[in-house]
Amino acid sequence: LLDDAAFKLARDGKYGLVMEEAAERVVEEPVPRCMISKTSHGYRIAFFVISVFLFGMMGFVFVSQASNEKWLTNRIDVRFGRSDAVESYSGCYEINMGTNLNNRYEYKLFDLVPEDTQTYIGYCKK
Repeated sequence: LLDDAAFKLARDGKYGLVMEEAAERVVEEPVPRCMISKTSHGYRIAFFVISVFLFGMMGFVFVSQASNEKWLTNRIDVRFGRSDAVESYSGCYEINMGTNLNNRYEYKLFDLVPEDTQTYIGYCKK
């Protein structure tokens, strides 16, 4: 701003004839190529590629969560404390593919339990 005002005054001849001629010479001189700014779209391309990748990964996760073949837990190990009331429910639970409620499976205790004992765990809805 201050430079522009001083240059305008020099161009108008306020600082003498020598400064006026120098200012006119600067105006007529072409700008060197290195001084011309080039608009670089590299950051936009990088942002676009990274965004597409991340949204693609999010889509993959969403689709995979709904799939019954990916990220399906076949066995769950449940361990309770040393309380006699619930210690019998500790052990490995295996998925029961026959039961599917609200797209969630039920798991049956199969660790060292008598055949007549049927212990299941599953997900509850609110």
